Amino acid sequence: MRTFAVYYGMISEREEEILKRFDMVIIQDYAVEGGTVLQRLSGTLKIGYLNLAKYAGRSYGNCRLTDWQSIAIEYDPDWKLYTMDTRTEAWRKFILCSADELFKMGFDGILFDDVDVAEIHAELKESIAGIIEELRRRYPDKILGTNRGFELLGLVHSYLDFVLAEDLGTMYDFSIGDYRKLTQSELRQLLHQVNEAKQLGLQVLALAYSREPCDELDLHARKLAADLGVPIYTSDWQLSELRAPYECQK
Repeated sequence: MRTFAVYYGMISEREEEILKRFDMVIIQDYAVEGGTVLQRLSGTLKIGYLNLAKYAGRSYGNCRLTDWQSIAIEYDPDWKLYTMDTRTEAWRKFILCSADELFKMGFDGILFDDVDVAEIHAELKESIAGIIEELRRRYPDKILGTNRGFELLGLVHSYLDFVLAEDLGTMYDFSIGDYRKLTQSELRQLLHQVNEAKQLGLQVLALAYSREPCDELDLHARKLAADLGVPIYTSDWQLSELRAPYECQK
């Protein structure tokens, strides 16, 4: 795979034409619900977004999570999401049902977000890995990937096709309300994790953030990805800006 995009905005004709230029796109189900966008993107792999450990109160199709407050562990004020107890049967059923809905819609795969919750809540590690394993058994031919979650890869790498290395070189720092480069220690740790993922045989995709296309932060992240030999996509921190591929190449 040479190009991919991560875009969580709505999809009109303009966005559709840009998305067609990528080998793979990670998009939200609500952007294509009730339409024929997925069919028109027939030459591109379509990956649906699914948060595996946090909850924003929304549902997928007929999948419902009742009494969700009873299994919420904590609140994430930056993203306005609740960390959920992934060990519960209610959460497991909700995730499995949601994945079923995404595949019924016509997605080719799923990106599992926030699996790195297990790095903070070690007690959730086995249950998160178990859900990924179960979905691989259900869908042996679908594309499955995680956003980060490097600590889990020892348990789940054989069930995955790719890992998204978010914040490769640059990030949005909520504490300062702005974009910045990673510190040397932050970058060193991330590069170590990326190399470990590659050694496990996983396709690594890099995601970075910048204020503008081709600005200093953008070019910094692109150089890091080129040095690692991995595809990269850069965008604004909310992933609401769709940037065309190759735009910084001369």
